[in-house]
Amino acid sequence: MARFRNCIARAVARRQFTDATRTRVYRKLLTDMRAGVPLVKSLDRMVDFASRSGIRPGAPLACILTEWRERLSNGQSLAQAVRGWVPEAEEFLLDGQSGRELEEALQHCIELGSVQAGGSRAVLKAFAFPVVFLIGAALFLATTEGS
Repeated sequence: MARFRNCIARAVARRQFTDATRTRVYRKLLTDMRAGVPLVKSLDRMVDFASRSGIRPGAPLACILTEWRERLSNGQSLAQAVRGWVPEAEEFLLDGQSGRELEEALQHCIELGSVQAGGSRAVLKAFAFPVVFLIGAALFLATTEGS
């Protein structure tokens, strides 16, 4: 039963871990790294915030960041820690990076997320006009046929 609940919680967390959320996490990690805060300590702070100081330890973002923190504490790299939670392109950017290179890799992940979000908006805008036009034409034809 616990395994089933864990699968459900993981699926919910994966669904709520959007591109925007992931970008915010990367930005926070990058800011903390530039301030000299170790990754594990930065993740500790974010878990504390996401779980509302431990009141909601099962919050989706808190679960994700806890898993990352545990993997980092066990000696894995950031790329290994985020495996399964981020797109492969971002995982590839983070792979084998440390120190200054990791900061640059996080910056590239943030930029990649912005580019992808911009592309999605452009596609939505491209489809919006024809859809609105077709709905307007259908309404016009429906009202003129009744006359």
